[in-house]
Amino acid sequence: MPVVFLALIAWAASTTVWKGVYTEAQANRGHVAYTKDCSGCHQPMLTGYGSVLIGEKFMDHWREDNVGSFYHLLKETMPRGSRASLGERAYLDITAFILQANGFPAGKKELTLDSLKSIQIEGENGPMPVPEFALVKTVGCLVHPPGGEWKLEHASAPQRTRDPHDSTPEELKDAAALSGSDVVKFLRLADYDVERFKMAAQKDHKVEAKGFLMLKDGGKMLNLTSVTTVAGSCP
Repeated sequence: MPVVFLALIAWAASTTVWKGVYTEAQANRGHVAYTKDCSGCHQPMLTGYGSVLIGEKFMDHWREDNVGSFYHLLKETMPRGSRASLGERAYLDITAFILQANGFPAGKKELTLDSLKSIQIEGENGPMPVPEFALVKTVGCLVHPPGGEWKLEHASAPQRTRDPHDSTPEELKDAAALSGSDVVKFLRLADYDVERFKMAAQKDHKVEAKGFLMLKDGGKMLNLTSVTTVAGSCP
């Protein structure tokens, strides 16, 4: 494969909101659309509902995720009482305006539907660990030592997810390639949970676990929402 093509792939995979992913003109259109359709609830300065669209709260909720997740939530839930009613271009423009309002720089190319998932939202100093209480997914070996607790070993670093349910077969195929050195325990795993998540049948399998991340005594724990096998046995 040509070196130039490989470089383009690497650039696409590492694109962030700091690399000019929308244009000034697009953000200006988004400002007009936001003022018309969003500012009644979210206020002209994006400070409505506790400033969830701007500043620290926006970053806490969306960092270490991609712009596609934000766009799809925006489209699927807004405007209130008339969701998905504005059209693809308007939602892209409003997304660009919100990126601008949060201090991310404009560039020479407009934000497009195809580019959304390749653009990471992160702080100016680069990526950080996912914050506590975020919904995450991780892949590791599901073990249950005699007399011990269920946990994941050789687990990948927790990643943001917006879907608490079992991943699709295509997503699980991609997840099978993940691994790491983390140990992830499970929060308040009662007998009912062991049965509900079919833990016994998946013991010693490589699984994808989803849940809300808890940090305790320097370790990671999940309040589980899903456990799904990605490989029949651990490496």
